[in-house]
Amino acid sequence: MHKGRMGAAFATAALALGMAACGGEDEAEPAAGGGGGGGESAAVAKPADIKVGVVLKTFANDYWTAMRDGVNDKAKELGVPVKVDAAASESGTEEQVSKLEAMTSAQYDCYAVAPITATNLLQPLVPIAQEKGAIVNLDAPIGTKEAEQAGVAPATFIASNHGQAGVLGAEHMAEVLGDKAQGAEIVLVGGIAGDATSNARTKGFQDTAAQSGMKIAQTGNADWDRDKALTLAGDILRARPNVSGFFAANDTMALGIQQAVQNAGKEDQVTVIGVDGAEQALQSIERGGMAATVAQYPYAVGALGVEACVAQVQGKDLPKTIESPLAVVTKENVSKALASYPKPFETVENPIAELIER
Repeated sequence: MHKGRMGAAFATAALALGMAACGGEDEAEPAAGGGGGGGESAAVAKPADIKVGVVLKTFANDYWTAMRDGVNDKAKELGVPVKVDAAASESGTEEQVSKLEAMTSAQYDCYAVAPITATNLLQPLVPIAQEKGAIVNLDAPIGTKEAEQAGVAPATFIASNHGQAGVLGAEHMAEVLGDKAQGAEIVLVGGIAGDATSNARTKGFQDTAAQSGMKIAQTGNADWDRDKALTLAGDILRARPNVSGFFAANDTMALGIQQAVQNAGKEDQVTVIGVDGAEQALQSIERGGMAATVAQYPYAVGALGVEACVAQVQGKDLPKTIESPLAVVTKENVSKALASYPKPFETVENPIAELIER
């Protein structure tokens, strides 16, 4: 498993004490007397006095609900007032902006954000940065050049290595195909065109596939959408009868592709691998559908995001990047992954816990 970079390991059970209630919006009211910004006066604030606002992409995807659960559970453990919100879909860029703008009016001490695109949240982040508010970037990177120009400097970026996720996906595809990997026709399905996360995953796969002799027969985008992936994969399977495998940049699309493979009666001929470790993907693997998913432990990303916010407001120095681990989930270990879902099923490195003053 691809491990995190630094810090003491903590058992997955330490990530949470209990599951938060699910819904379209999770909220704990800001504590009285708080204000925006993580300035010097808040450097020794206790976690219970630090208000954290979190804006994710959407709750219509298991990946993001798992991250939400990580946020809520870690907030409960630390006693941190937290509000979590998201857009209705992963294409709702303007709605996501509105969610963050609504939070800023409540003057939270730290904002942890997973932007839908590299730039869609920059505008509402500018006044936060100007007021010296703490910003933590989760999972999907804020555009570095654009952020610098806007004066937005996140304290840290917490995510798994998206390129490495593609590498692991390609390695497992080659393993599944065995002797048939040489010259095998593989299709790559990305999310929204131009998305940095999608590009990193598909590039990692493509570069590694070439080393194994696999041929990328076609690429396409399905906007992170299951139905679009189903339609796209169905068209490709009809046009390219010799396709041996699909790699999708997330599990939502992989599930749509697996349905297309099933509709075509090619379950024994076409291998489907996704990324995320979403619960429905794990269930598909258990049933013998998808071959694998590269799990990214979004629960851990959410939990680390809360800890990073607390440490930043307390005036601690954070690493510029905190890498969450990856694990390939297959038929062999899927029962273990399902048993612990949404929590990680292996140990996660935590470079932040020791920094927090409780």
